[in-house]
Amino acid sequence: MEVMLEHARMEERVLFPDIQRASFPGVCDKVQEQHGKHLPMMNGIKEDIKTLLTLELGSALFYEVLVNLSVRLKALQDHTKEHFKEEEKDMLPRLESVRRMQREEGNVPDKSNSGWASEAMGTMEMTHSKLFPFFMTGLMPQEAVQYLDLVCRCTKNTRHLVSMLRSLAERLEDANPSIIHNNPTRLYEHLLVKSP
Repeated sequence: MEVMLEHARMEERVLFPDIQRASFPGVCDKVQEQHGKHLPMMNGIKEDIKTLLTLELGSALFYEVLVNLSVRLKALQDHTKEHFKEEEKDMLPRLESVRRMQREEGNVPDKSNSGWASEAMGTMEMTHSKLFPFFMTGLMPQEAVQYLDLVCRCTKNTRHLVSMLRSLAERLEDANPSIIHNNPTRLYEHLLVKSP
């Protein structure tokens, strides 16, 4: 859930200003409304988890809360999938359109694509620190390699980048010790070579 909150903050800080400057009425409002709907769902999920931890395993109330948690998680998953589809269909093409118009007019924004990506990476501190291995395991292999490449190109703080790669290497080593021996560079090379 922390990753989703950071995603929302990143959109609001990095994407929305450019889209709003381009006078696309209502686009950002619609996305912020969706973010507002997700927050109560996530809070409910957190509360259900807290409640589960206090209940006797196997009790009727335990199963009732577990079912409720399952329903909430499924609803959040469905809303999130729809949100990402809408972003890909509506918001991201508008952002590309804004950038294309700016290039054509010679009015190139302060942010290059890599600058924009660096700013986005910087706003997602939790995703790119303690949650990085968890986040990466949620991606398809090809997406993970693409994201890892983006992270390596756009993370300006080398120490932070090495820390991220090391945490990922440790996770992989736990799963398959023969792949990597605490060497983030070998991890990156391994992922690039092994990607489809």
